[in-house]
Amino acid sequence: VGYAPPHTRARTANIEGPPVRLVTETMAPFNEDAPLLDAKASGAERAFIGVPVASGALARSNSRIASVARAVLVAAIACTCVAAGANHVLHRISFEPHANGIKSFLGWAPDGLDVPLNPPEVTLLAACHLVPERVPAFRNAINSWVKAAHDEGGQKRSFDKVILVDWSSEADLWGETAKAWGGSGIPTPLSFYKVYGDNGEPLKWQLAKAVNFGLSKVTTDTVLKVDCDTYVERGLLELNPLQNHAGDRKIFRYGDYRSAKDENEIHINGCIMARMDTLRAVNMYDERLQQYGWDDSNLYDRLRDSGAQDLNITRRNAAGHTYITHVWHPHSEMSQDARVGASCVNRCAVNRLERYNPWKNQRRAEYHEIAEAPPNVPGSVNFHSYRGGSLPSVLDILGKATADLLATYCKNSQYAAAKCYGWSDWSDGWDFKEELDTDKDVRWATEQLKAM
Repeated sequence: VGYAPPHTRARTANIEGPPVRLVTETMAPFNEDAPLLDAKASGAERAFIGVPVASGALARSNSRIASVARAVLVAAIACTCVAAGANHVLHRISFEPHANGIKSFLGWAPDGLDVPLNPPEVTLLAACHLVPERVPAFRNAINSWVKAAHDEGGQKRSFDKVILVDWSSEADLWGETAKAWGGSGIPTPLSFYKVYGDNGEPLKWQLAKAVNFGLSKVTTDTVLKVDCDTYVERGLLELNPLQNHAGDRKIFRYGDYRSAKDENEIHINGCIMARMDTLRAVNMYDERLQQYGWDDSNLYDRLRDSGAQDLNITRRNAAGHTYITHVWHPHSEMSQDARVGASCVNRCAVNRLERYNPWKNQRRAEYHEIAEAPPNVPGSVNFHSYRGGSLPSVLDILGKATADLLATYCKNSQYAAAKCYGWSDWSDGWDFKEELDTDKDVRWATEQLKAM
């Protein structure tokens, strides 16, 4: 028997025969097989069980709105996931020469280098003779190192230690360093080394000696050697692996000038990242090169000859974000022609020496520590003072007469740029007939050198 409200029961109490279910005006016929909240229930039935009554058109409209809202929400979540994934991928791959490219995204090791480079394995090393006009560039560089010393946003820091060599700077390199690195919250320790001559006299800038001094203090497996005007960001290590699991590869990465995007990027040609055992195998930089030029290229040539493979250090990820570059600053008064000539002299001279006295077998300059430190050294910085650094230059070894002849031999930059490559010297290098026919001084110097 169907249910009837109490006021309906009273009206049917005296009727004989089978009970009859009366339907009131406020109640729709009840379907016992239908779900209680069936959307097809009539308005009266929904009103009786306490569900708000809506017209058919309004209900359909509300249903469509809810469906659209759900679709929009799902699409928004999907787009967010895709954007986050794309951002992750773009920041961890690069399409520059010798970079990981799309191979790493597909799970392939770029150049077979399948061992990630982790921050605890890396020391950032910089050596400089800071002059006043380059202080702004150094500030930009060291502030980038401060940021690169922290993990942030899912990106790893680029090193775990810093070594900074002050090679008798004219500007206050220590004051600038203490100001930048002395703040709280920097997790990476910095070791500062102030170096002067044997008697405390200022040393002339000699890159090979200064960098080798810093390399001798490195205790990690890998070093990232930069200049004091090099901008570095976190994320650099992820794009520049150095090893494979078999451990049978010797790799060094450097700022190959041929991969530079503009003239400014050419100046990171001197930045190199390598394992310390790879550098020690060739006795690091040749300290006999003590005037401007060819010190970096000479190291790279000897590394290649030792069996190490050179790769470009990756500057940018696929999103175009820069991880290492040069901070622009006014350059010295030395002209480009003078730079080419000085490099030619060094190249010809050191190639001559390398035939008979390979740098690999030579002793490097020696130093001794003295007890000297400024007041109020920040807790995150270790300060050291050293004296020493005496060592004959390549021109001292060859003698003044040969040095003077080489200066003449390399005086014309348009020809000097191509002399003494491939370990040749003046005896078996290129002779340019056009130059010899038009410059009697060069012809005379060439004849004198060949007669040695």
